[in-house]
Amino acid sequence: MKQVVEGNMFIVPNASEAIGSFSQPEWQMEKLRRLLGLKVNYEEKVVQVWMYDQVCDNWNDQFGGFQKTAEVDFNSNRVSPTTNERLLGYFPRYIPAKLLENKKEDDVVEFDCPEYGVKIKLTCKQMESRYRRFGKFEEVFQYVL
Repeated sequence: MKQVVEGNMFIVPNASEAIGSFSQPEWQMEKLRRLLGLKVNYEEKVVQVWMYDQVCDNWNDQFGGFQKTAEVDFNSNRVSPTTNERLLGYFPRYIPAKLLENKKEDDVVEFDCPEYGVKIKLTCKQMESRYRRFGKFEEVFQYVL
C-alpha cells in the first residue's frame, strides 16, 4: 500500500506558459515525472501553484518542504545524491494546466508517484491563500490561462 500524503494547493496568479520556455525545461519535466508521475512535452502549458500542509507551509521550499511532509528519503533512490539534491530539493512549482481544468474550490487533485511509493492528494484552496482577492480556484485558473 502506498503512503498517502495530503495537502492543499492554490494557484499563483501568473500567466501560464509552455514548459519549454523555462531556462532548464528538462529539470522541470524530470521533477514532474519522478514526483508526480507525469510525462510532459515542451509545448505543455503549466500553471504556477503553491502546495502546503500543517507540517510545511511551502512544499517548494529547498531542503525542507515536501520531504519533511512525506518523510521520504529521496536521496536513497537510484540517482546520485547530487542529482537528487538538485532535482528534488524543490517540489515542482508548476503543474500541467490540463490537470486543473474543471477543478473548483475544495476539489481534490491526485498524483501518483510510483518511484517513491507515494500518492499525493491536494485540495484546491484558493480562498484560504494570499491570492484570495483574485477569486475562487476555478476563477483564478481561467485568469491565468
